[in-house]
Amino acid sequence: DSHVNKSLLSGEAYPSRSKVGEEVFSGTQNLENELLILAQKTHSNTKLGSILKEVENARRHSSDIVDLTHRISKYFTFVVLFLSLSLFMYLFSTADFNLAFQRAVTLLIVTCPCALALAIPFTFTQVLSKAAQRGMIIKSDSVIERVSKVKTVFIDKTGTITLGKLQIKNFEMISPSLLPLGEVIYNLEKNSRHPVALALLEMIPKDECRSHEVQGLVEIIGQGVFGTINSIFYEIKNLSIFENNKMVAKFSVEDSIRKDARENLVSILKQKIDLRILTGDSKKATEDLLSKIRLPLHTQAEMDPHQKAETVKKNHFTMMVGDGANDAIALREADVGVAVVGAMDISLRAADVYLTRPGLGGIVDLILLSRETMKVVKRNIFLSLSYNSLSVFAVFSGHISPLVAAIIMPLSSLTVLISSIVGTKKMRALWKS
Repeated sequence: DSHVNKSLLSGEAYPSRSKVGEEVFSGTQNLENELLILAQKTHSNTKLGSILKEVENARRHSSDIVDLTHRISKYFTFVVLFLSLSLFMYLFSTADFNLAFQRAVTLLIVTCPCALALAIPFTFTQVLSKAAQRGMIIKSDSVIERVSKVKTVFIDKTGTITLGKLQIKNFEMISPSLLPLGEVIYNLEKNSRHPVALALLEMIPKDECRSHEVQGLVEIIGQGVFGTINSIFYEIKNLSIFENNKMVAKFSVEDSIRKDARENLVSILKQKIDLRILTGDSKKATEDLLSKIRLPLHTQAEMDPHQKAETVKKNHFTMMVGDGANDAIALREADVGVAVVGAMDISLRAADVYLTRPGLGGIVDLILLSRETMKVVKRNIFLSLSYNSLSVFAVFSGHISPLVAAIIMPLSSLTVLISSIVGTKKMRALWKS
């Protein structure tokens, strides 16, 4: 028997007991006794390997607006050549060759495909660069369009809404101890990998703790750790510290909610997005979370990686936010997968966006930025098509000469560039914040 940390696969912060005869999975961490394991599956057949395999083989998304622009650009030249030839033939038959040739050449000069070609790439390139400076690493420009269409955001609780590690709360001294409790904790727990031990060690100033020889040091996961220091018997168990079998302190632990979590969740909801929590944690831990953030969110607890993926797959225009291997398939099944800081390598492979800033503030910025970017892209396409349409009309009506066409031709590209640089009011506010 032993205890294992399954957080990589389940997201559960607390260790779970693994009894003789039960399955244990690659990617989990043994915390206690040595295990004799019979390997039944290897490589891609393991639970972790199957997740990676599904991630690598998952479908890729394409951008609708980029495809649309490519189709327009594909026929743009043929349409301009057809119009020029038609104008030439018409004027040649009704007027003379010089006028027909002049008008046809004018139309070829003034109808510039550059603005249309720049309408999307320049905008996306600028946004991708500035987004990276704000801690949003976006894999491709098509991701921006997909984010702008998101209607449902699924969030894994651990490491996103919460810190993803246990912290000590309400540490209370019951009676004076013979040795400083910081030194007791340090010497008993310094070699432990248990989440509670790590939380205790993080709480104390280790540089102020003296090392002592601990006689009879024993750690039993699920029960506690005990040993004798300077002939004094100490135990840390049941979230309490005992000295010679007398309780001298007690404490509580929790996976703390990030300070800005509620504020960011509210900001996401204000953008008219359906927000849901998917987690491998227990129902009790999830209910405790909801009671603290005080928001009416739809939650599903105790979910394995495939259940998460199936839930995401059933919905349309989705975003999945997570950090563990247990989120990887769901990240890939979503229209947009977002891995947060500290994410596992497998999650980074599956994700479309990587947030280098902790917390959910990056999600709020990402959604806002994507929606505003698409406004600019559509504005640029409109400006480009409007310019070319007006130019065609002006040439057909005889209001533009070849010289004037050569002068005003770059204006369309300049207009698109200025539009992209100026962006929108919300984008400018985001860059300044």
